[in-house]
Amino acid sequence: MGERVSEATGELSERLNKWYRKSARSLFEKGSDERLKLNIDLITSLHGKQVRIAIQRSVACPDCQLEGGHLRINPSIPAAQWADGCQRCAETGRVTRREELSVYVPPGGDKGDKLKVSQKGSEGLNGAADGDLYLLLTPADLPTGFKRSGSDVELNQQVSADLLTRGGVLSIQTLRGPLNIKVPKNFQSGKKLMIPEQGFPLWSDPTQIGKLTVCLRAI
Repeated sequence: MGERVSEATGELSERLNKWYRKSARSLFEKGSDERLKLNIDLITSLHGKQVRIAIQRSVACPDCQLEGGHLRINPSIPAAQWADGCQRCAETGRVTRREELSVYVPPGGDKGDKLKVSQKGSEGLNGAADGDLYLLLTPADLPTGFKRSGSDVELNQQVSADLLTRGGVLSIQTLRGPLNIKVPKNFQSGKKLMIPEQGFPLWSDPTQIGKLTVCLRAI
């Protein structure tokens, strides 16, 4: 008995889906936006970089949505109607295709930032617009001792108690390379030195670069 109910429910669901595709034409035809996680290294976060990525994109089914190699366009006929009975796309109107893209990732990207690639989401049908692709940036972990807050960076640096007392020049390794900083005399352990333009560029304005805060702790 349970199997018969399950089969009947499945048939009803399939009929409803077909009805929905035919009646909700604009929803079915417009390409949907897609999201993809993009891992970026430290160099890309600091300076920006042209990267090449591979995506799996939903495109018009060549068996039911293309005619003579071109997208079928007829405003009076729903694209879903052409997909009825198509085995290649399972009546969805779209198939998955691998594509490679070259994308410029601006500097300053942090976790949660998104990069929009226009018209590279799901492909629209029957002349409708393609969706967009959103790349969700995931930056690499920072080296040990560094912590990021927006465009600013903090570094915990161990130094000798003698250097803090006498003062002098300290060589440190920043995210941007080696740097010499001046430590004043009688500098207390746990206090911080601020160095401008040694952080990350702002995602919204790469010409603005954050600061590096160096926390000196006696060993």
